[in-house]
Amino acid sequence: MGMTITKEMIESAYAENQRQFGGDLQLLDDVIGAHPKNFGESMAAVAAKVAVVDVTNSTQLHKAREKLPLHALVDVIRGMEDLDSLIEQGSPQAVERLVEEALKYNNGSYTPFSFATKYCCYHNRIVYGGDSFSIIDSTVYEWLHDTYYKGDSKVRREVSRCYRKHIYTGLYDALSKVIEDNGLGGVEKVRAKLDSYIYMSKTGRLPG
Repeated sequence: MGMTITKEMIESAYAENQRQFGGDLQLLDDVIGAHPKNFGESMAAVAAKVAVVDVTNSTQLHKAREKLPLHALVDVIRGMEDLDSLIEQGSPQAVERLVEEALKYNNGSYTPFSFATKYCCYHNRIVYGGDSFSIIDSTVYEWLHDTYYKGDSKVRREVSRCYRKHIYTGLYDALSKVIEDNGLGGVEKVRAKLDSYIYMSKTGRLPG
């Protein structure tokens, strides 16, 4: 462990994230809350959810439009019979299954990994009131690899391998270890608050 993270630190970051991005967070609540299900949902409803997650979280799906156009990703999501139950259960398989189905469409040419973690995460939080998923993207990866585990070459190699190969459970476990190391397990919405702390600290948005 290369640093200490306190309850106060993550709660302060979470509050500041809510203050700075409250409008976008409310939009996520409104759009996903209005269309909580995915399987068999209308194209328009799922497209709206995909778009709002993409834009508010900068997953930049448009850069892979030729490999995975919006209509195709929407079809993938609304055709997954098990996605809603996996999200409700808080199962990491939700992310893995979504990525797997998307890869079938484009023959492995594009992996919407970051998007999948965020799509499942927000549905779990908004629809089911859960805190079962952690967001994984380049910011989280860099924080784990270059900051938190900076002095642990073994863990850094594993984090790098999991990110390169899009192994969600490995990165999820690395974040779980952060929570365990710092005695944060009893904090309400700890994964959401840690997400906020990582993002706000990496982008220089922490208060004070």
